Amino acid sequence: MMDETEVVWDEDNLYHLLVTNADRGISPEDVETVIKDRTTAVDPLGNGHDLYTGSIGDRYLQVIAMGEREVYPKTAWWCDQARWRRAHE
Repeated sequence: MMDETEVVWDEDNLYHLLVTNADRGISPEDVETVIKDRTTAVDPLGNGHDLYTGSIGDRYLQVIAMGEREVYPKTAWWCDQARWRRAHE
C-alpha cells in the first residue's frame, strides 16, 4: 500500500476492533501500520475485500479491509509467523 492511503474509521469498525474484539489487543494504529506498510502482503478475497498480512514489531497481524485509496478495515487478528511467511511467498 502507499503512504497516501487513508484508513477510514467510523463507529462500527472502531466498536468491532476496540469493544467486540478488545481481547485481541489490537489498536487502530496497529491496523493502519499494516495497511500502509509497503511490505504488507495484500491478497484479494472477492467482493471488494482484501486480506492484509503484515507485521508490528515482532508480531504478525492480518486485517480484512475493503477499498483502495480509502481503506475501510472490517476486522483484524494476530497470526503466527508461518501464516505471515505463506502470505509473503
